[in-house]
Amino acid sequence: MSRDRLNLIRHIVKLLCKKEKISINRLVLPFVAFVTLFFCIYENTIASDKVVSVYYYSWWGNTGYTHWPDGYLGEKLLPPQPPYLDEYNSNSDVLVKKHLEWSQSYGIDNWICSWWGWGPWNEIDTIIRSQIATNVKEYNTTFCLLYESGNLLKFQNDRIVFDDEDIAKLRSDFDYIATTYFSNPSYYRINNRPVVYFYLTRVFTGEYAHALQLLRQDMIARGYDIYIVGDEVYWDSPDQTRIAAFDAITAYNMHGPWQYAGYPANTNFIDDVSEIFSQYSAIANNLGVDFIPNTTPGFNDRAVRLNVNHYIIPTQIHPDSNNVSTFYQFTKMAINHVDSSINAIDITSFNEWHEGSQIEPTIVAAPTNTDISSSGQDYTLGFTYEGYGTRYLDIVRILLSDIPSETQEQVRSLPRSFLLEQNYPNPFNACTKIEFSIPYDEFVTLEIFNLLGERIATLVSIDLLAGSHQTEWNAGNVPGGVYFYQLNAGEFVQTRKLILLR
Repeated sequence: MSRDRLNLIRHIVKLLCKKEKISINRLVLPFVAFVTLFFCIYENTIASDKVVSVYYYSWWGNTGYTHWPDGYLGEKLLPPQPPYLDEYNSNSDVLVKKHLEWSQSYGIDNWICSWWGWGPWNEIDTIIRSQIATNVKEYNTTFCLLYESGNLLKFQNDRIVFDDEDIAKLRSDFDYIATTYFSNPSYYRINNRPVVYFYLTRVFTGEYAHALQLLRQDMIARGYDIYIVGDEVYWDSPDQTRIAAFDAITAYNMHGPWQYAGYPANTNFIDDVSEIFSQYSAIANNLGVDFIPNTTPGFNDRAVRLNVNHYIIPTQIHPDSNNVSTFYQFTKMAINHVDSSINAIDITSFNEWHEGSQIEPTIVAAPTNTDISSSGQDYTLGFTYEGYGTRYLDIVRILLSDIPSETQEQVRSLPRSFLLEQNYPNPFNACTKIEFSIPYDEFVTLEIFNLLGERIATLVSIDLLAGSHQTEWNAGNVPGGVYFYQLNAGEFVQTRKLILLR
């Protein structure tokens, strides 16, 4: 049992003894025994076995192509809110290890890796094999594959119609997958069965049941009884025949009917998703199929698909809430639908920046609803976004993780004091990064001043969780010269000098 639990027990005992004037020696042993048993049962049954998975994408900044120029909301905002690691290259041992370090620190157990085919030309497969599959064990993390059916099979008129060609393609792909991945000791298994997620099963038609039956036979012949998770849960009526073809069903993303455009608190979005989860899980349970709920921080793909004009699920649940409140409330709802038979929950996503569903850390930046479009709000539609730092990961740790609190602090290496770092580069032209650390949760401001003491810019003005944070100053049209940046956090104030060159 964790130190926090023991401290809580001691505190309760002392209060009771003081109130009832009882000798602590008469009360402590039976009371501690009872409370210890309660917490052990609670922790072991509620938290300890939960598997938290995230959808993970390896298509960023690769040698042959890069997805960053396709667009993401953070680059369109004014000022921008890029990833904490900037626009990185997925094919990097350092990058993958940093993502795995975050996963371990905040209680993410498994990566569901988007898989787009195999062969020497497919760099995503290369990254999964050479970077992810070789590094996950070091961080006590597992991985599995998300089979991208919509691209690997024929997707026509919003349907994947299985025919002989698709069946042959599916069996060929899994022949490679089994040979390459299933023997890896860090490949994710449920009841010793290698797990594969299928994207867009809810649009499967044709001979899909026959295809999956042949696939299972192929894998059993190789010694693998695969566990297939179908992306089946959506706003459509449940198809019991299709659900029965899978070992488990889930929802990748519940962005759907236009009636849910706007703040979730105003559209009843999360409550209605809960009803859908209940409906599908009940049917799955009757069919002997497991259910895996998912959670997401929101949806905004307008930076990459503006012409499609999709509506936004904002990161604020209502206008007066904080900018991670949708994820917080969605996750609390999803926890209520966890299937006790497998005790798993999925997060959409770790780093699908195109759709604004990522929980990967950004730089810390002040809230804005303005973007670079001619109207100033084509991409935001007037909703507010802020550079949230690690706040999504903190929600994962708080609501989903079973990491003991003392281990969390050890892994996260929380700073022991306030610290404002020297900006880098310095001197600089146009843009510089500023890092700072706070030892506990606090409202933080970070502002730029000129030599006259006039405020030039406010970079940060939000509540932040304890930890190290990074933001940047894009000086734009500000004249060159000497400036000062000042950090205010509670009673702490620190000022440093920076030099802007023109």
